[in-house]
Amino acid sequence: DVTGVQTCALPISGSRQFGRRTTLGPGLRCCTALAPQVPPIATSPDGTEFAARLGASRVGVFSTRTLERRATFRVTAAGGITALAWSPTAPVIAVAGHAGFVQLWNISGMPRPAQTLLGLHAVLGPPEAIQSLAFSPNGSLLAASDRNETQPTVDTPALPAAFLATWRTDTGGLVGPPRALEVGSGTGRS
Repeated sequence: DVTGVQTCALPISGSRQFGRRTTLGPGLRCCTALAPQVPPIATSPDGTEFAARLGASRVGVFSTRTLERRATFRVTAAGGITALAWSPTAPVIAVAGHAGFVQLWNISGMPRPAQTLLGLHAVLGPPEAIQSLAFSPNGSLLAASDRNETQPTVDTPALPAAFLATWRTDTGGLVGPPRALEVGSGTGRS
């Protein structure tokens, strides 16, 4: 199962739909602790632009009206981009990936890394991947949740685990230590 990144095209009935469908980049394997269930995409606060993963380590910024690419940047340390979020108050996109990688990118003018946020990492076993990112309404905080699995033992299979971390966007400091999330049974989503 491979998930591709596409613009939103909502069916009305039959072949009628809102928007246009287009493939923006290759997908990544779906739905393991290292691959999110939803392709990374983020929309600007005014709805005129969106950011999407174009490959394992590239992000593109596009016009929502014309689908014209306005910027592209490469994120080398992510180990694969798994989540994106657009700040509600600044020209900043949060990018997340594997092994707790979270970075803020300033996209005014030429995109450039603004800050790397540390503190979320696999504490229970195999590598993990950030599954989701969200800014607070005033843009002062960024939250990220990850997903991983415990190490299996002879008596116990690998079990899903998830953690939540929150940072101050101005300093990059953690608000508190990452907290364990209840993942329950089923898909193991956080």
